[in-house]
Amino acid sequence: MGMQACRLPLPYFRVNASLRILDRSDEAELLFPGASEMAGITDEGSLEKLRRFVRPGSVTRLELNFLCGTDRRPQLFELHQQWEEESAAAHLLLCPLQDRLQRMQDTMEQLRRDLRQPGGAAPPGLRPLSAAPARTSAPSPAAPGAIREAIHALETIEDLIGIIRPDMTEAGKDAYAVLLLEQAALARGHLERL
Repeated sequence: MGMQACRLPLPYFRVNASLRILDRSDEAELLFPGASEMAGITDEGSLEKLRRFVRPGSVTRLELNFLCGTDRRPQLFELHQQWEEESAAAHLLLCPLQDRLQRMQDTMEQLRRDLRQPGGAAPPGLRPLSAAPARTSAPSPAAPGAIREAIHALETIEDLIGIIRPDMTEAGKDAYAVLLLEQAALARGHLERL
């Protein structure tokens, strides 16, 4: 391996067509000690995706979970691949996405806190929740606990969709996020009328 790849601050692998590891960066060795093949460090839920899309000639970027460290904790990475035509070997670069997801969650939580405070510093176009109009039909205190729990579950689902919506938009799947949000709001509306 060249000195440049050895010192990359990200996990880098050079693999053959069967995804056996031929070489790796120092960072890859730290995160995946002793790994000999990519399948051995890939989380079970990402294994089929790895086998299907990481192959000679492919340029697809993928989000995959890899098992890091000796405790093999799963971590989300974006895998970039570049294949050498003459040798059928590939250069794989793994970029951690967990940090981006954590930053997004932290931003959402800060936004929620800001919106809940009276006179909070809401971004343009949004208002603090205390200034938002009350729901037209909140569940009555006498409503069965299951209905209240279902409404809270739907609100949580709406929040979670809001968190992943930017990634869905980036992947060209925003229509699905909109549909999910509309359906959750519709279901919540039906429950609130009970």
